[in-house]
Amino acid sequence: MCLWQKINKVNAPLKTVVILLVASICFGQQRGIVLEPGGYVGQEMKNRPRDGQLWMGLCPKDGAYQWIKAPVHVLHAHDSNDIDGVDTHISFAGCAQPVLLQKGLNVPVMRPIVTTLSKADGSLQIGAPLQLKFESHIYTLKIVSPQSDGIAAGSQLVFDDGEHQQVLFTCAANCNSPSWELLWAGDADFDGKLDLYINASNHYAAGNHMLLLSSLKNGTLLGKFGAVTFPVS
Repeated sequence: MCLWQKINKVNAPLKTVVILLVASICFGQQRGIVLEPGGYVGQEMKNRPRDGQLWMGLCPKDGAYQWIKAPVHVLHAHDSNDIDGVDTHISFAGCAQPVLLQKGLNVPVMRPIVTTLSKADGSLQIGAPLQLKFESHIYTLKIVSPQSDGIAAGSQLVFDDGEHQQVLFTCAANCNSPSWELLWAGDADFDGKLDLYINASNHYAAGNHMLLLSSLKNGTLLGKFGAVTFPVS
């Protein structure tokens, strides 16, 4: 169930009321498909691409990023230790190390993307909000947790644009010491607003990499385009 809370915040000098929307994660069905290059074991890959199929890759280029449309290369190897007996390796012809691969988002190719944070800079810690400056706006990504020594059940990943807040992920009752991370931040959909690629899961050995776009918002700040998950093995 999606829970919404409206909070009235009064600015005394101006006597104005700002409505803050605090939303639990309620993205509904994803709009597209997201993958990352690398190896997938058994049933880890839900959306297996075809070898030679064209995908869009978010690629570094001269200190910036851009979308590049190019084929993916898919290699399958037999593994008798897996339930389905098949391991899959994905590579991308467009660049050596794309942040992610996607299908379903129609964006210009080879056009520089305004980027705030690259893949190596976004480790998130309790009590240490991450500030992101994009154009003339300051955004904050932070962990709100019921305990100070780690992410636990009920911990939330909160995105704040200075006027509105959105809970992007809440750790479930079976929460088991995960690490949350901002993998990339920039204007991926070219609408002039900040988009995020984050990793937020319930387990330290699992991954849940979500591409969240401002152009897909529905009364919130961001909407879910797609995700690639790495379950606990």
